[in-house]
Amino acid sequence: MNDDYRTRMDRLDGRIADCERRIGQAQESARESEKQARAYDEAGGILASCSQQTEGIWQDLRQHVKGDAEWRRLEQDDEERTAMCAQARNACLEAYDDLVRQARREHEDALDIREEQKNLQRAKREYENDENRRRAPRA
Repeated sequence: MNDDYRTRMDRLDGRIADCERRIGQAQESARESEKQARAYDEAGGILASCSQQTEGIWQDLRQHVKGDAEWRRLEQDDEERTAMCAQARNACLEAYDDLVRQARREHEDALDIREEQKNLQRAKREYENDENRRRAPRA
């Protein structure tokens, strides 16, 4: 075998190995994005559940509060807490959506790299076959 053949085969092997490494990184990144997305989804669900539970508490509380001024102050405080909770829930939903999109892109990247790897492997096989035919004795 000549040096040119070995050099080209080494380069193809290196590029194929690089693809495998990049596929692993993309898949790991996608798994991490999915894990983070689940955490944000759970946090959003918890915030929604808290908002629902708070409604019942407010109904009970109204029976025990004396005076309209105190009630208005409590309502204002609750409105502020409810707004903050809604903002936090929306932020969780946005983060969830962003992470799901990111995970999809990372999975697609892994598939694209896998396709690149297959093409490189095909090119390597073709080059090996060409080299074997070239070196084969002619009848």
